[in-house]
Amino acid sequence: MDKILRPERLEMDPNSGEASKEWLHWKRTFDNLAILPQGDLNNLSVLANYVSPSIFQHIEDCTDYEAAVGILQALFVNP
Repeated sequence: MDKILRPERLEMDPNSGEASKEWLHWKRTFDNLAILPQGDLNNLSVLANYVSPSIFQHIEDCTDYEAAVGILQALFVNP
């Protein structure tokens, strides 16, 4: 994959005042991977490659991509 399209690893403190803004930006860059012709990518596996171990612990039991993103959304975006 072209390095210019590759998102950085998601590695931040969910309690940070900037967590929501950083998450929304990271999620947008990660979603850009969907435009690439990659065949049958397992989005959950790809997501696991782009999060830090401390963040992965929150989604390690998820069996689908949507559930994992929902957990991360709730973790980083406070109501």
